[in-house]
Amino acid sequence: EQAEYKSAFASQSTETIVSTLYVNMFGRPADAAGLLYWVGEINAGRTTLGAAAINILNGAKDADKVAIDSKVTAATSFTTAIDTTDEIVAYSKAGGTAAAKVWLGVVTTAATATSQIAAQDAVIKAIVDGAVANNVLTNATDILSGSSFTAPQVYTPGG
Repeated sequence: EQAEYKSAFASQSTETIVSTLYVNMFGRPADAAGLLYWVGEINAGRTTLGAAAINILNGAKDADKVAIDSKVTAATSFTTAIDTTDEIVAYSKAGGTAAAKVWLGVVTTAATATSQIAAQDAVIKAIVDGAVANNVLTNATDILSGSSFTAPQVYTPGG
């Protein structure tokens, strides 16, 4: 297990992890049937979380496939644009990777990929300039101060 996985998911239930995979990959919560199937397979030991993630990814169709393809396009553009020593060092820090995750989290269509790619240089500059703080958000009420805050809109059923 990677350190990033451990810090993000180690204490969470299989249901929460699988649901988060769907949100991260497709920008939407898992459908009930898919969630129950993958949680059952993982908990029964018939597959691993990593194998389930790959199978979920490979099974993407329609809007989910568009979301994945769009994320790959945007992420490739972003990582290609990180091409100086200052950018590489700044991006390797927790605040830099967190900012990139927020930036990529918005992407679910070709149009959102295009708009995020248009904004990537500003995001990279903010990472390098230190405008991106290493803040960790929790499930509780978090208070951050600053002059601007940009985050994707996320639908939380029942929330």
